[in-house]
Amino acid sequence: MAHYVYLLACADNTYYCGYTNNPDKRIALHDAGKGAKYTRHRTPVRLAYLQALKTKSDALKLEAKIKTMTRAQKTELVRAYDHQHPPKTIPPTAPIRTRAFFENLELDIFETTYEPAEDTFLLANTIPKKTAKTILDLGTGSGIQGIVALQKNPGARATFADQNPIALACARHNLQKARGIKMDSKTTARYTITHLFTRLKNQTFDLILFNPPYLPTEEPADVALDGGPTGRETIDRFLDQLTPHLSQNGQCLLLQTDQNGTEQTQKRLHKNKLTGQIIARQKLFFEELQIWQINHKKNQTKTTNKKTKTRKNH
Repeated sequence: MAHYVYLLACADNTYYCGYTNNPDKRIALHDAGKGAKYTRHRTPVRLAYLQALKTKSDALKLEAKIKTMTRAQKTELVRAYDHQHPPKTIPPTAPIRTRAFFENLELDIFETTYEPAEDTFLLANTIPKKTAKTILDLGTGSGIQGIVALQKNPGARATFADQNPIALACARHNLQKARGIKMDSKTTARYTITHLFTRLKNQTFDLILFNPPYLPTEEPADVALDGGPTGRETIDRFLDQLTPHLSQNGQCLLLQTDQNGTEQTQKRLHKNKLTGQIIARQKLFFEELQIWQINHKKNQTKTTNKKTKTRKNH
């Protein structure tokens, strides 16, 4: 008989770790609200990590170890598991938790999906018109950024990407009901289950939109908000992976706050041969939201050659 340690992602985006010798039955009980007291009011739940061990003793030791992990360590465990065991399907639909409104859009917000707020709307308002043929809405949530981008860039192809399959179902649902977008052979939408660019290899985009988790947090925390101790954990990983996915003349719009550090972002961009500037700000009572426009640096070789020619002419 195998013994299992499992980690559940709960509806409030916290984690629950447990031991069982029948994972299917145990997880079904949790999902029905008949499992542990902790998960009873945090349904629906989904399996985020599962490890089989030979003995109960080994399983209980691993369970105890995981329970002492920080939020960031548990998230790393889940990411590694997701990479090895990617969800295969996006659900057709999910319960609607609430609704949000932006200009001519009425968005249904599914359970476990990030509800649009001030940061969402600030980013949506900066999306450029008629500049992109390929669009990536990374961490799509409700799909608002990708939908607005398609409205402003008729005929473009959009990829909606998120590590939460329910969020992708939500984005697909909202795109289907959106006004002002004619879906035809030129305007297409794809939906990809991924963390950052993991499953977007060899793909480039003219416009990349990303509203990352940016708040400095301690556990337990909502994964849609949890930016690690400094708030930069996801931002820095994103910037380190961005360069090969941005088309030559493409641009990325990234949201962060002044608490994440303007200088730190500039240094990260320089390290990755990118350049950026703040194009929009919004002051809230405890922070300033910032929209960064990010582009490739101009070809350094061409710049060097021009300087060499100028010196020769002198």
